[in-house]
Amino acid sequence: MSASEFWVDKKLLANLFGCSEKTIENMGNDTRLKWRRSRKRLKNGKLQREYSSLSLSPEMQSKLILSCPGDALALKTEEGQSQLFDARPQARHLTEEQQRLVEDRINLLAPMVDFREGCLKPFCLGEGREVRNMDDVAGWIAAQRQLSKSYVWRLYSRYLRGGAGALEPKGTRADRGQSRAFKNRPALQRFVIGKWNEGINLSHIEDCVKREWGGPLLPYKGKSTPPCYDSINNFIQTIPEAVRDAKRLPKQKWEAKHAPYLVTRRGANTLPNQVWVADHRIYDVIVLNDSFQQAKQNAAVRLWETCIQDMRTRVIVGSVWNISPSWRTIASALRQGISHFGMPELFYCDNGKDFRKVGAGAKRGSLLTAADSTSPVELDDEGRVPGNDGLLARLGIKVCYCTPRHPQSKQIESYFGYVSGRFDQMFKERGYTGSKPDLRPDFCRVAEKQHAQFLAGKRDTSPLFSASEFISLHRRWLEERNSSQHHWGCGMDGRTPLQIMDELLPLAQRTIPKIEMLAHLFWDVQERIVANCKVQLNNSTYSVALDDPEGQQKMYLSNGSAVAVHCDPNDLSCALAFESVPGGALLARMVSDELAAQRPVTQEDVKAVTAQRARLRAASKRVMEIGGSSVPTELDLLARRGGIHHIPAAASPSSRRQVAAAPQFVEDFLQIREAK
Repeated sequence: MSASEFWVDKKLLANLFGCSEKTIENMGNDTRLKWRRSRKRLKNGKLQREYSSLSLSPEMQSKLILSCPGDALALKTEEGQSQLFDARPQARHLTEEQQRLVEDRINLLAPMVDFREGCLKPFCLGEGREVRNMDDVAGWIAAQRQLSKSYVWRLYSRYLRGGAGALEPKGTRADRGQSRAFKNRPALQRFVIGKWNEGINLSHIEDCVKREWGGPLLPYKGKSTPPCYDSINNFIQTIPEAVRDAKRLPKQKWEAKHAPYLVTRRGANTLPNQVWVADHRIYDVIVLNDSFQQAKQNAAVRLWETCIQDMRTRVIVGSVWNISPSWRTIASALRQGISHFGMPELFYCDNGKDFRKVGAGAKRGSLLTAADSTSPVELDDEGRVPGNDGLLARLGIKVCYCTPRHPQSKQIESYFGYVSGRFDQMFKERGYTGSKPDLRPDFCRVAEKQHAQFLAGKRDTSPLFSASEFISLHRRWLEERNSSQHHWGCGMDGRTPLQIMDELLPLAQRTIPKIEMLAHLFWDVQERIVANCKVQLNNSTYSVALDDPEGQQKMYLSNGSAVAVHCDPNDLSCALAFESVPGGALLARMVSDELAAQRPVTQEDVKAVTAQRARLRAASKRVMEIGGSSVPTELDLLARRGGIHHIPAAASPSSRRQVAAAPQFVEDFLQIREAK
């Protein structure tokens, strides 16, 4: 048996030569291939055949050596065969790609190693020429692999010097990316850095270096030449990007790009109403103003939203719109959230003056301790923090301010990004301005031009949505977002914000204070005269809500007198009427006839108002009749003085026009009079 003989199975040979396994068996049966029984058994229990490599032609042997994995041959080599495969390094520190490269180089050099050790017999190269020396083998390998012969010899030389371990890819050079022109030249380094700090470009720095080369600033003479543009650029690139940007970028941009900051991911660890996050955002849509007094009627404006979000559930608890945000819009959004979801424990907000004003005097809280905070806020007898006038302090809510100029520190910024990508872009052809000035679309300019023509009377309509329509659409979109958007953030698990809120804080467990008890903290107070059970405020007429019959009675009795009207300047659709005395009682809940939810006036509405008027008049007359029923009239007294004792009965009105008085209303009125 030859020292170079090794054994392979029929599957390997069939794949190598592109034939079937049956063909390999037939070649073994007719003695064209030498075979033997191996120790492996087939499924039928028979021993598997192995075929000798020496029974193949020299070309097939070489092809087998080059094409087969080294491990497949190393397991079947006989004693005395080349130990190249067994000398393979166990380079566990290499990556998979580097290990594959080493394996490929080992397989590439195998014919040369076998030829040197006499394990590979001379074979024909084609055209009747045989391999006679190592250079022929290297040329044959280079031709098979489409490589240069010099590259094959370099790999072989590395193998001779250090074995298979020398075939590992070399590591990164220590001076990679560095310019040797700056090595051991501190004056040149300082000069280039100084010029770069001045903000001049690299080509100008190159000219400056050439100008000063050999002078007192750069005293380098002899055969040395000044560095070129690429060398200077390579040196600048060796300076860390964060260090370079600290010199050239403004502080805010540098902090946003490189400075570390604390992201408090405690959403899943908090509970609903523990932390509310608030901020302002201007929308990227131009609308037609029809709701706000801060701008001209029908002017093209962009609206600001003051938004409050519950950190745990992602529910938007408060949303208020205006031309320009202020502490009043914050108070309005806070009132919305409190009236629907209850009082929060911590108010996490921006560092602006409006948020500072709302949080003036409030106790400081921390997001890191919000989930573990159980200490109550100390209040005085009136429910306020002693000595403080801020809204949060009066409500007993702690305040926490975010890291300045770091949008990542507020969870609500991700909601604003979601709105920008989902809601704003629905208005692409109706006033969408783009997220940046340089991204302003062309159709936005066209819409602005057409709106200007509308204001000049040259067009009948404007392509812009009105502010009231825009807010109504956003309100509908926000309701759908709260109830149907499946969120996969921390602790959400694909559920909607309202699902999390209703699960962790059901409606029955929410402690919602009476908003009329907090009206003096949120709303403006103006004194108005009641006329026809209505008051005039902010160019709007306010009537008693239809679901407040007690308020209708009290406002009817207050006709002609002054009442104190409490109204949110950022939510003019509703108001509260109080007695115009210090600490006066609540009279009625009122709604704006113009800004409340509009619907067509039906015949039933007209009948209801007519019946209400009749009841009020009849009840009022009945009150007067009951009050003066025991007092004789002047005609009765005159008749008594004249001796006339029979007086004709007065004519009574038609029965069809009589309206029955409301006894309950009369009793309520008498009780009110007695109480006063």
